[in-house]
Amino acid sequence: MLNSHESAIGQSFYKIPRLSGRIVGIWPEYDRSWATNLICAFSFFVILVGACGENLYGIANLDNLIRALEAFCPGSTKAVCVLKLSIFVINHREWFKLVERLRVILYSSRSYEAQKTLVGKSTIANRLSLLLVSSGSITNMAFNIQPLIMRLYRWAYEIPGQLDLPFNIM
Repeated sequence: MLNSHESAIGQSFYKIPRLSGRIVGIWPEYDRSWATNLICAFSFFVILVGACGENLYGIANLDNLIRALEAFCPGSTKAVCVLKLSIFVINHREWFKLVERLRVILYSSRSYEAQKTLVGKSTIANRLSLLLVSSGSITNMAFNIQPLIMRLYRWAYEIPGQLDLPFNIM
């Protein structure tokens, strides 16, 4: 999708979403490699297991509303992610064509004012995308590390307790 003769703004086109999409194997390519399909299948499987497990845990614990909601909230978010991932995989060629058409439209005007506007909007879009990716990653990391920190604290001060993992999966 990148041309070696493109400007710097062309190389930064969808830079953060492209990075995020490639991590899970959904960034649109006309022909997907077997490695990309394998990464996507692995991502889909992990998210599907999490969605099913947390929602089943919520159903099994309906008598304790707080525990059920603690499972349903991330479980329903993962279920929506499974749906979105499915749509991206099924329609990857159409998404590729859409991104290419958008690229052509954005670069059709060669005037200085149009290019200046493009640089400004692209910079803002990349910064906002980076904010979303980084805040989500930091939240995920804190959510996963918090039980380990609590266990280390209990161990250091010899406080009895069990290790509670961050996922309520059945």
